[in-house]
Amino acid sequence: MDEEIQIQEEENQKREEKKITLLDYNVDKEIELQLLRLNKENAIDYAKKYARKPNGHFGYIKNHDCTNFASQIMAAGGKQYTL
Repeated sequence: MDEEIQIQEEENQKREEKKITLLDYNVDKEIELQLLRLNKENAIDYAKKYARKPNGHFGYIKNHDCTNFASQIMAAGGKQYTL
C-alpha cells in the first residue's frame, strides 16, 4: 500500500512540474510564474464582459485592439504593470 501511495505522489509531482513548463516558449520563468498566479476567474469574467463592448476607461484602437484588450484581461486577473 505504501508503494502505491509513493507512486501516486511521484505521478502528481510530475504533473505539477509539467504545468510550469506548459507556458515555456522562451518566456522568462518569473513571467511564467506570474501568469500561473493570475486570478483566472476574474480575467475570464472581464474578457466576457468587455469582449463586444470595450471598457471606456481604456483607449480603443478600432480593428487593432487585441494587444490592448489582452493587457486589460491580464490586469483584471491581477497582473501588476510598472511604467
